[in-house]
Amino acid sequence: MGSETSPSQQNSTNLNAQPGNSETTARYCGMTHGDALVVFGLALLLLGLAGGRFVWHGVWGNPLVHVETLQGEPIPLKIDINSANWIEFLQLDGIGETLARRIVADRDERGPFQSVDDLVRVRGLGEKMIERFRPYLTCEPRPKSSVNDP
Repeated sequence: MGSETSPSQQNSTNLNAQPGNSETTARYCGMTHGDALVVFGLALLLLGLAGGRFVWHGVWGNPLVHVETLQGEPIPLKIDINSANWIEFLQLDGIGETLARRIVADRDERGPFQSVDDLVRVRGLGEKMIERFRPYLTCEPRPKSSVNDP
């Protein structure tokens, strides 16, 4: 009987209690402490699973999607030296803009080339360079155009 409290003592105890001070009535976003721990634990578990998935599938170093590519043969490049513009000559490794423009200017001034070997008449093109480019060049001989041609 000594441990029993009277209703007036209970009221005074309840009046002095601040909401949220008691562990049983503490609220976190409208949840009790126990509920908040469960939600936090579930969120932590989901975060761990998501991180594990990225590690398992190799985000660091390997893509998530593996795309197979076929090794094709290079497209054979053939440039007709009598019809190519200077930009087409730039596709050849070792020919810059200046030399490409020189080839076209020579063709315009002196007429079409009769063979790939005729490229030696262009300043800056030697026989070694022509031999290096020979597999990529073709020459369709064309008659020299005259001023009277329409």
